[in-house]
Amino acid sequence: MKAKRLKIFMVLAVAGVLTACGSSSATKDDKYYGMTGQQLLDEGNKNLEGASYEIAVQHYEAIEARFPHTRLAQQAKLNKIYANYHDRQFDQALKGIDEFIRLYPNHENIDYLYYIQGLINFDRARSILDKILPPDRSKVDQKQMRDSLASFLVIVEKYPDGEYAEDAAKRIIYLRNLLAEAEIHKANFYLDRHAYVGAINRAQYVLDHYDATTSVSTALYIQGKAYQALGLPELAQKSIDVLRYNFPYDARLKEFGYKNTPEIPADSEVVEVVEYEQ
Repeated sequence: MKAKRLKIFMVLAVAGVLTACGSSSATKDDKYYGMTGQQLLDEGNKNLEGASYEIAVQHYEAIEARFPHTRLAQQAKLNKIYANYHDRQFDQALKGIDEFIRLYPNHENIDYLYYIQGLINFDRARSILDKILPPDRSKVDQKQMRDSLASFLVIVEKYPDGEYAEDAAKRIIYLRNLLAEAEIHKANFYLDRHAYVGAINRAQYVLDHYDATTSVSTALYIQGKAYQALGLPELAQKSIDVLRYNFPYDARLKEFGYKNTPEIPADSEVVEVVEYEQ
């Protein structure tokens, strides 16, 4: 999935804010002494576009120090987050995002920050090895996946008409499928070791929290097998019936003795499932 191209914010401020001293912190010991706010911004953006991220951050921090509590400082904070993100200084970027959201919760570009926050946690959840070899998706860091999911959910819930909503929605589908697969991995682990109650609980977690994902059929299958192994035929049949209704062509139904898909009772519980392309 391709990430949207992130943008450098070029918020225009009045000339007085850009050129004023703003703060008495500027001294001759400051290597940027004598530079106006506009000059600092221009130099920072020039270095940012040239991938000299560390130097760009220095210019933005100079703006924050000399022109605090101004729109210029807000812009510098935003661009510094962007620079840290592309320099893979993820801790600094996340720290800047948290600070900005706390200080300016109603800023017009808050959705952009949640978007970067989601991308960072998504990227950090994968190891270098995963980027070289096909990853075992069930072993990806789940906490950071959940954090990433939470950021994208904020975007679609609070900013549904924003620039990042469509891409965030696609990533939500992908992440929910990924997290569901991780739970299935645990459920299979328990099933293989005859820890049937654990397998049932992990499968139920998928059904409760990750409905409409590609792992629902496997969760139902695991429950059917585990309930059978525990000698609970009624509960097993309930899971099998839901599996048959929603996934009539699932090859695993043969393990329960079904060669075709007859109708099931009308009072059977049904889970509606939608398959998504990742």
